[in-house]
Amino acid sequence: MLETTGAKHIDPMHLAYIAGYFDGEGCVTISSNCSSVACAVTNTYPNVLNEMKEMFGGSVAAKGSPKEKWRNAYRFSVYSQRACDMLEQLLPYLQEKKPQVELALEFQRTKDKARRIEIRDKIKALKHINHLTNNNERTTHNIQNNLH
Repeated sequence: MLETTGAKHIDPMHLAYIAGYFDGEGCVTISSNCSSVACAVTNTYPNVLNEMKEMFGGSVAAKGSPKEKWRNAYRFSVYSQRACDMLEQLLPYLQEKKPQVELALEFQRTKDKARRIEIRDKIKALKHINHLTNNNERTTHNIQNNLH
């Protein structure tokens, strides 16, 4: 397992909680020029986001609110190796984003530009799969099989 920026032990139960939070609220992306991995979590409650910043590095920024009566949103962001360090620790506990995270970690390990582009495109495709409903289960299964 990779070392976190704080180099401190994190309780596995707490990592599982953070992984669940990331599974539901977070995203994994690859930069458009295929140079780095980025992770972000957006929420209207900054406490967990600030905790993630302390655990993994990165930053938390206020995003404001799109509507006057809505609460302000906050965004935790972490990039490159720090993002991958975080993903390595969360991976055993992830459910929804596990395939995306596995690909992001593979992306970080490979230097082949063509493979990096392929991985970026697979992550994008997986994001669309997650939006399909249970009524399209057969379609989801077919798309997932085509990704391998």
